Amino acid sequence: MMCLYCHTENSSEGVCSFCGAPIDERKNFVYLEQCEQPFSQLKYFHTYDLLVLLSFV
Repeated sequence: MMCLYCHTENSSEGVCSFCGAPIDERKNFVYLEQCEQPFSQLKYFHTYDLLVLLSFV
């Protein structure tokens, strides 16, 4: 299955063998309003999603 974050092909489901992102068939996209969440919530975001949020601000 293809990782939706780094596009690495993985042989098993679960987490990506390259970036560690969860592998599932859908991707939750981030949006600008999430930038105002407290750190206690943002620490659970994937690194790629945090970079996208940073580009918004």
